[in-house]
Amino acid sequence: MKKIQEKIQIQQVQSTLLQGTAGTMLPLYRRVANDAAYSTRFARALREQSGDRIDRIIKETVPSVSSESIEVEQIGFFICFGVLGNQLCNLTAVRTENKKFRANEFRLLSKAVVPLYFKLATDRRFVYRIVNAINTQNDAKLSSAVRELVKSPYLLTVTGESGSALQLTFRFPNGASYENSFFLGQ
Repeated sequence: MKKIQEKIQIQQVQSTLLQGTAGTMLPLYRRVANDAAYSTRFARALREQSGDRIDRIIKETVPSVSSESIEVEQIGFFICFGVLGNQLCNLTAVRTENKKFRANEFRLLSKAVVPLYFKLATDRRFVYRIVNAINTQNDAKLSSAVRELVKSPYLLTVTGESGSALQLTFRFPNGASYENSFFLGQ
């Protein structure tokens, strides 16, 4: 009985983290999806590895994000959020060698994930469904649930890693693969 209670408690923490992180990141992905100038500034600052500029650009849309929680590389970024001594990070990055982070692909990815992030932020039952699929390593259920909302022809794979991650991989016509994921931070 105690083991079942611990498992339920862990899933509740994971669900709270996922729901909160998706809700906090939703305005950023919405802005990127709908504002070409914003996504261009964002992508350029990433490629130039301008941490201060990325910090300012992100805070235009998500002012609650602390500078310490933002990590920037030429190929992408991630932002971590903590709750109850746990940390969940959200990442978007290019995963193809010799490809740069580009505004156009970032916008296409963002347009694709906005419905998913909205559902994660607003529907606790859906979040439990996602967390359960991840924790039982049922990628078929996970993929089905995600693909109900992410209608992009560029979505290549949806995978989960028990207790920690939800990963979406997109492949665009120029051959670039991008990852958009949630993962447990340190």
